Amino acid sequence: MQLKQLQYFVVSVDMGSFKAASQVLYTTQPHVSKTVKALEEELNMRLLDRRAKGVVMTEEGRRVYEYAAKILRNMEMIGKVQEEKDGTLFSMASSFGTGITPCYARFCGRYLGKNIRFRYLEGTVEEVMQVLHKNRCEMGFVSVTQHQFFAFQDILRYKRLSFHLVKKTMACLYVGKKHALYGQKRVDAKQLKELELIQPREEFFSATDHLGHLKNSMDIFEKIPRAVLTDSEDLTIQLLKTGSLAYVGNGLQRERFAREEIRGIPINSGMDEVYFGYIKRVRDGLSPMGEEFVRFVKKHLPG
Repeated sequence: MQLKQLQYFVVSVDMGSFKAASQVLYTTQPHVSKTVKALEEELNMRLLDRRAKGVVMTEEGRRVYEYAAKILRNMEMIGKVQEEKDGTLFSMASSFGTGITPCYARFCGRYLGKNIRFRYLEGTVEEVMQVLHKNRCEMGFVSVTQHQFFAFQDILRYKRLSFHLVKKTMACLYVGKKHALYGQKRVDAKQLKELELIQPREEFFSATDHLGHLKNSMDIFEKIPRAVLTDSEDLTIQLLKTGSLAYVGNGLQRERFAREEIRGIPINSGMDEVYFGYIKRVRDGLSPMGEEFVRFVKKHLPG
């Protein structure tokens, strides 16, 4: 039995399919499938049910998963021993568009030259949950709409994570000063339908998917057009400045974009509040540095 086999099995379970696992592991789908199959043959048990839409653990697979995940976490902790020897490490993650990066940069600046190292990862909400579940970060900041919150909580419970609310905010449409809507105080659903949008890479927890889901039942949205898909905030800002594109985000980003003469206009569409907060592992408390950062965010977060 090899660690690679356990890793491929655990990632396949976490991601729900061999295809999604191959993307995370930077390999091919057949290679992931073959590696997991070899593990099953060595153990003489079927760990996964292969289905059209992905893979599901068998009862034996569920038991093996618990042990395999612990082995992988322990291996990662062994690798961190040298890091801890070299000084304090504060690691966190954030989903795209939370508006927390200015706070994080200011917080890091307070500790420069004090033998403290920082690690910051950014991804989709689901990727943030994955890195927390795998013990790669201490905490992860995300923003989720109220409508999505129940599904979000279900996923967190499955991964033994918990959400801690920091602030409630609103959904905003961001436009540059050349955009026709720049002077608007609010925008409504009908106006949104006509726009071409820039949006970050996101799966279930996309703000625009949420808007479309709510409004499809009322025949307001058939499909929200997405002109550009990007994870780059710099590219988003530059494209907004051209005046032809817009971006749907949360109210916590308004101060950051305002410095670039980009307005955040509240969306009057029946969309409920956006919850901003951090997730962590249920079994673990925050480190003193993590607790201090939460206090810092609550004090300095804009919006």
